[in-house]
Amino acid sequence: MVGLHHPKSEEALDPAQVIRVARDLQFEFPIGQDETWLTLRAYGVGSHFKRFTSVSFLIDRNGIIRFVHDGGEFHRGGEPDHGECNAAYEALDSAIRELLAQPESSPP
Repeated sequence: MVGLHHPKSEEALDPAQVIRVARDLQFEFPIGQDETWLTLRAYGVGSHFKRFTSVSFLIDRNGIIRFVHDGGEFHRGGEPDHGECNAAYEALDSAIRELLAQPESSPP
């Protein structure tokens, strides 16, 4: 897992603030900084993905994008007011489990 932070405010430009929030969210993975949103835009945020400013990609061991969630929140537990969010969480969870169940391919 790798995160890519893209600031949406002046406060979010402060690396110490990013670290505090990541710790509060209990993120235990590396987080890169995309201060100008260059990488985010290269992946289609703002052009292909217009609904949200965040996108999640599930990329397999071979570098192939296997799942895209075009932003919004993930919820689990069947919260009735979050049907679309629950469905996105379940789809991502299913895709991760499917990929983890596949045997690792041997290097070429």
